Amino acid sequence: MKSKLKEIDVDFIGDRRPLTKKEEAKISAFIRELKAKEAILKSINIYKTLILILIVVFTLIVMYVFKFNN
Repeated sequence: MKSKLKEIDVDFIGDRRPLTKKEEAKISAFIRELKAKEAILKSINIYKTLILILIVVFTLIVMYVFKFNN
């Protein structure tokens, strides 16, 4: 069976005219929002990692203390 490939011209999306100031502002706001969300997710991941490290260290300390008390 022969399959057909259809090439798509992706050099431009939408109209060929330049963006208006309003369109540029919307795109800039969207990109800023994405970057802000990305920064929040990175900080959440850092906090999760720190909490995990603290749990592991606390567990090791407890194990060490019980080992020498028995």
